[in-house]
Amino acid sequence: MILVIDIGNSNICIGGYKNDELVFDFRVNSDGTSTVDEYASIILPKLSTSEVSIDDIEAVVMSSVVLLVTPMIVEFVKRYLKKETYLVKDIFPYKMIPNIKDPSYIGTDIVSDIVGAKTKYSTPAIVVDMGTASTFNTLSDNGDFIGCIIAPGAKLFSEQLHNSTSLLPQVPLSVPTQVLGTDTVTAIRSGVYYGYLDLINGLLTRILKEKFEGRESEVSIILTGGLSRVFVGDITYPVIHEPYLTLYGLKCIYDMSK
Repeated sequence: MILVIDIGNSNICIGGYKNDELVFDFRVNSDGTSTVDEYASIILPKLSTSEVSIDDIEAVVMSSVVLLVTPMIVEFVKRYLKKETYLVKDIFPYKMIPNIKDPSYIGTDIVSDIVGAKTKYSTPAIVVDMGTASTFNTLSDNGDFIGCIIAPGAKLFSEQLHNSTSLLPQVPLSVPTQVLGTDTVTAIRSGVYYGYLDLINGLLTRILKEKFEGRESEVSIILTGGLSRVFVGDITYPVIHEPYLTLYGLKCIYDMSK
């Protein structure tokens, strides 16, 4: 089994692959103040619930965009799983993705998304990864990286509205029943959801017009990330919903490194 770990700003997503099949996955909070032992107290029971034995784990491969959390999880893997961690930045040959001139300026989660998309789907492609931030990673006909958009995530919209006002409440992200709200909560829910939906559709329209005008139907649009499930039903364009694309990309990167 290959254990794959994607450390994001809000969550750490952990999964296990046997061959090409994701046999389990779970999320834990990404917290830079937690100790190695505290992470162990959360992760080990979840591995046990998933019926994972330490002896089953062949290797651990990880992407991370949170510098404070990375060494904690690396040490957890070493101390409790008795394994070394393969970090994407150390094992991936960046020359395989032309136009990434400086690997230090592109997140390893984006690299994992690109590799997963190129391996599993046809190109050209746009990978929309929806988390704390949303990224729109665009691949050419032959799979080369040709650019990216990074936008604030949908939850940040809602949180900032709450944090910057004295009376507006924090409203959970969900699909509204109608466009116009009839009270403060439903008005906020509608504003956040439809405002962010229009951001997604608008940016996709701009990318398609700039890079693939007249060929829009040839482009694979892949939605991934924790929040993709909320918006997938209302995207203007035909999309592929692949919630575990980053994890799959990590598994592919490990296979390439062997």
